Parts: sequence; C-alpha cells; structure tokens
Amino acid sequence: MPASNFTATIAAWSAKTAAQLDDGGRRVVYEILRRVIERSPIGDPEWPEHSGQLKGNWEVSSDAPTYSYDITLLDENGDETLLRGYQVIDAIRFDKNYDIFIANHVPYAVS
Repeated sequence: MPASNFTATIAAWSAKTAAQLDDGGRRVVYEILRRVIERSPIGDPEWPEHSGQLKGNWEVSSDAPTYSYDITLLDENGDETLLRGYQVIDAIRFDKNYDIFIANHVPYAVS
C-alpha cells in the first residue's frame, strides 16, 4: 500500500472515530441532563412562587461551571431548560478535552 493511501486511510479512520466520539459523548451528556432535570422537585406547595425554579435553573457549561441563577426562571416540566442545555451541548466539541458541568446555584439546591 503506497504511503498516500495509508495516510488517507488513517485520516478517514480518525475522522470517523472523532465523529463517533462526538456523537457518543453528546448522547451521554444529553441523558445525564435529562435525568437531572426530570428528577428535580418542582417546589414546595407552600411556596408556589418558587414552583419550577429548581428545574429552570440547571445550566450546562464547558471548561468552567457557571455560578449564576435567575429566580424568574420557572420551568415546571423542565422542557425549556432541557432545550437550553441541549443547545449548549450541541456547541461542545467532544473530540477536545473539555470538562462539562451541569450546575444549579439556586440557594436551596446547594444547601
């Protein structure tokens, strides 16, 4: 096999492997985020103004965690939060060495 064919074969294999890694990593983080949001309680009936606040404040980031929260983000079923997280996950390149964080800094979430 000539060197150019070997190089092309290795390059094709490398690209395919990177795509598979990217896809696999993305699916794992999607599932973790979905489960975290799904299992978050929606609030205390005695405090209805906080209903959905915990679900609404899950944030996904890469390289460094976020430390903010927004008390106006209410998402009782978690769908909007999940979509926001998916958009961040879609922008992450899993073929690079990134740390991925799923964080929630609503005060009662970390106490």
